[in-house]
Amino acid sequence: MKEISVEDSHKILEKMFSCIGLVYDPILVSQINWYYKTDWGKSENKENFLVWLTDFLIKNEYSTKNRARHEAEKINAIYGWKEIK
Repeated sequence: MKEISVEDSHKILEKMFSCIGLVYDPILVSQINWYYKTDWGKSENKENFLVWLTDFLIKNEYSTKNRARHEAEKINAIYGWKEIK
């Protein structure tokens, strides 16, 4: 996967925040482990984000159609909100 631009990184974070009803906060994401400050809530929030991110990666030519879902899940595993267990 090619490197995601700073501008597109902000778009991805804006969507991730909006999926759980929050407004993107650049100050929050500058903190250590910021993605542990909240969780996905309903499982469909995470799934909606993954579907959107998969499409985003394909549309913006960051990944191929065959690999995009895997790449979206990898991004979520690293930077996504924590899971409710």
